Amino acid sequence: ELEKSNLISARKEFIAEQTVFEEEIAELRKEIAIESKKLVSIGELLEHEETQYQEERNRMEQAINQKEEELSLSERTLSDERNRAKEEKTKLQLDLQEGRTQLSETKDLLQAETKRFEKERLDLAQKLDSEKERLQ
Repeated sequence: ELEKSNLISARKEFIAEQTVFEEEIAELRKEIAIESKKLVSIGELLEHEETQYQEERNRMEQAINQKEEELSLSERTLSDERNRAKEEKTKLQLDLQEGRTQLSETKDLLQAETKRFEKERLDLAQKLDSEKERLQ
């Protein structure tokens, strides 16, 4: 009778522990889902930044081309126009280079964040696997 009582108590304790582990597993799954959504958001942000960079680059190149075409139209003010276009081109190139630098820095930061989130996701997945193995 005592042995039966001990078995019942042990079973109740096991069920209670299993419930706690299942709750922890559910929480870990939620965290993994959140981290996965963050990774997707970072990827979307990176794509958006790259698209903006390409659009800005195209606009800058079109502006440079337009300035160069305007120069060829006017012989009377050719010298003045050429100097202004060169200054504008230099400014646009500097702006473009600055944009490239900023995009590169943003990309590096996003990649670092992506690696960090991926590591966290892997750590959480390992914890989940460990808990599963422990429960089995």
